[in-house]
Amino acid sequence: MVNDLSTCLQDCEISQFADDGAIWKSGSCIKFLQKKIQPDLDNICKWCSTWGFKISPSKTVAMIFTRRNNINISLKLGNHTLEIVKEIKFLGLIFDRNLTWQKHIQSLQTKCLKVINCMRVLTGTRWGATSNTLRTIYISLIRSKLDYGCEIYNSASFSTKKCLDKIQNQALRICTGSMRSASLKALQVEMGDPPLEIRRQSLIAKAFLNMTSFDNSHPAKAAVNDTFIFDYYSKNVKRKPFSITARDFLAQNKFSTEYIYRYSECPCPPWHIEKSLVKTQLQDKISKKDLPHLIKSEAEILIDSEYSKHLQIFTDGSKDPHGNTSCAYVVPELKIKKGFKLPNYISIFMSELMAIFVSLLWLEDFKPIKTVIFVDSLSALQAIRAPIFKVKNQILYDIHLIVTSLKKGGSEIIFEWIPSHVGVMGNESADLQAKNALNLDNCIDFIPLFKEDIKTVCKNFLKNSWQKDWETNKDRSLFKIIDKINFQINIPNLTREKEILLFKLRTGYIGLNKHLNKIGVVTSNLCINCNQIESVEHC
Repeated sequence: MVNDLSTCLQDCEISQFADDGAIWKSGSCIKFLQKKIQPDLDNICKWCSTWGFKISPSKTVAMIFTRRNNINISLKLGNHTLEIVKEIKFLGLIFDRNLTWQKHIQSLQTKCLKVINCMRVLTGTRWGATSNTLRTIYISLIRSKLDYGCEIYNSASFSTKKCLDKIQNQALRICTGSMRSASLKALQVEMGDPPLEIRRQSLIAKAFLNMTSFDNSHPAKAAVNDTFIFDYYSKNVKRKPFSITARDFLAQNKFSTEYIYRYSECPCPPWHIEKSLVKTQLQDKISKKDLPHLIKSEAEILIDSEYSKHLQIFTDGSKDPHGNTSCAYVVPELKIKKGFKLPNYISIFMSELMAIFVSLLWLEDFKPIKTVIFVDSLSALQAIRAPIFKVKNQILYDIHLIVTSLKKGGSEIIFEWIPSHVGVMGNESADLQAKNALNLDNCIDFIPLFKEDIKTVCKNFLKNSWQKDWETNKDRSLFKIIDKINFQINIPNLTREKEILLFKLRTGYIGLNKHLNKIGVVTSNLCINCNQIESVEHC
């Protein structure tokens, strides 16, 4: 109903979300801005009168973003003169007139400290919730608040954002039961929670890549324009804007925005595309609880009974812990085995789709009468089965187009789901071929980064940046035990008392003279019995 509100504006820009909205105009002359904004406010009143809407005058205010003092402006919404405020809350973010974000971060602190106090009540040094439970509370109720809107408030000064690190420090100390003097970097690695600054950069890069993938008509596209680069470097701006922060983070990880797939509509009318035949018969007959040999038996019965006269193709995608990705297809009847290495930013879901795609490219040349393609990825088949109007992925478009072309040429194409790693010969052969392709030197380089893979790519960038930061850490006690970071808690399930003791022993922040001497509790760091430095290793 409110989608056409923007059509009544002449000079101002508008931002809308549900029943919240804001209009704005930027410039250097306040009188000029007033002359431009007031007519649009009048137009909004006319639009509301036409459609029977009423804007609450008490909830509608005006705000001037400037560093100048004593600037007066008079704006009216109907007969009501708008109040000029110095700060306003819009969509959960508190904007101040200087955009320092101090009020917003203070509000975040207040909210998070309430949760931290609740966490203190839930645990002690010898009793209470485990570190895993406390970590879940922290991620759900604290980190989620810190993440929201961080793409916007990241332009705050370093000292202002430092307050958020203190919140993380307090929460992780409660989770681990560590001493006040414990290193924040060590706590982060133990609990699998990255530094907030690096996490913010990763989330900014993720938002930037999502905006880059939008169509040029999308309103958010203006936030990624190259004009910000010139303004930032030519005007010597101190605070990094959103676009520059994202570009710098991507450059550190050697990633170019040229790899991004720009969303486009289906290249041909949807009614010209024939629906792909996708079957998942085994899904109703087997479950994960069944024994592997029973699952294998059901799969082989299906293959022999229904597809003995079809040309059988098995596809698979693979990804190793180092991020290398590949895909492969196998045609057992013709003894054809093909493997392809893919760019590292491709997810396992996309590699499964690529395996199907390259097998269809081969079918275009071979053109058999009946073909069945066995796929062990249920999510890939569900994506192919989905209505064409929901497709936003070029690879899926290409799969549909090739299937349509083959069907018009007289070929029958069936996609069938088959369980993986149960010993089905064709599937095992495709899996082995895909794993061998991980070691190939040349990879397929025409695949762009799709929107579905942006989250995975940014998570990898976050992990790489965090790993570099951890390797430069001066505190090496925990580094000797955990040299490779991960996003999981690194302590086994123990009682609360044993968990805390293990945390302290691993990090070295424990009540021994080596550490007590550092914080000024004792005068000597030596053991009273053997006159050696009293550390964890010594004991």
